[in-house]
Amino acid sequence: MVQKEEAKAEEQRQQFRMQFMQSVHDVSVIESSSAVSPTRWRVTVRYDGDLPLTDLSFKLVVKRDGADPLSMTQQLSGVLRPNSRFNVDFESPELDAYRTSARNVVFFYDNARAL
Repeated sequence: MVQKEEAKAEEQRQQFRMQFMQSVHDVSVIESSSAVSPTRWRVTVRYDGDLPLTDLSFKLVVKRDGADPLSMTQQLSGVLRPNSRFNVDFESPELDAYRTSARNVVFFYDNARAL
């Protein structure tokens, strides 16, 4: 019985986290997404939410012809304030940024926590 209750509580926590992450994503706008060096990609995001956020990490997935997608994670230190703009830079020696089209790049919040 205890295991069943713990599993249900964990499922509810995960569902709440997914809903929260979706709400953060919904109030964010990608203003630009482009190469800044041969191995670095920059995403500029405007966060229009009402809550300050911390414990931020982001994921970038680059679709590549003839190869598996390249997945990169980047943390952002500090606090993301409401109605602010920020850059997230992703770097990898595997990334051929100048030959990558923004259409082949997917960006999303990997983690965030409201203050």
